[in-house]
Amino acid sequence: MPVATPEMLGFAPASIYAATKAAQELLLLAGCESLGAPATVLRLQNVYGAGQSLRNPYTGIVSIFFNQTRQGLPINLYEDGLATRDFVHVDDVVSAFPAAIDADLPHGVVMNVGSGIPTSIIDLARTQVKVAGFDVPQIVSDKFRLGDIRHNWADLDRATRHLGCQPRVTLDRGLGRFVAGAKSQPVYADRSAEAEKELREKGLSA
Repeated sequence: MPVATPEMLGFAPASIYAATKAAQELLLLAGCESLGAPATVLRLQNVYGAGQSLRNPYTGIVSIFFNQTRQGLPINLYEDGLATRDFVHVDDVVSAFPAAIDADLPHGVVMNVGSGIPTSIIDLARTQVKVAGFDVPQIVSDKFRLGDIRHNWADLDRATRHLGCQPRVTLDRGLGRFVAGAKSQPVYADRSAEAEKELREKGLSA
């Protein structure tokens, strides 16, 4: 039975991307300790919101789905579409930073910043299509990317206790804000097939 991910789990990166995230944390903690400056690590989940780029085919699943749907293209869902992620609106993320700066915390505290809610990829696609007012199919491809984990959402206990941070923007409302801003951006060519081909050639997807 999947459970929310707590901060005390040790590093076990299964991809280059994950390894770089771990390295960033270690560099920050080591650098601040050597300078005598306390550091707090905020582990952001899948952040989305108005103004994010619609051009990048490698990251930002919310923007990728929107770019496809506004052009009438089908949404390609990896695996069976039931993998889950934690989607947190940028407004909730922004509020966590000043709270962490103002909090009296010892050096090295690590805290998750997310919605604390697991959302399946297929549910994200369906909700986004509904909110945007588009009508496109969602196709379950059974493909997968090496190193992707099946389920991931944040345990928010530490952020709630130490920062008083509670996510306030629901997925429906957050996607509404995102779509309102995204519709004013230019239409960019969908490069997801190009990105998928590159990942396949490098042995990073199947």
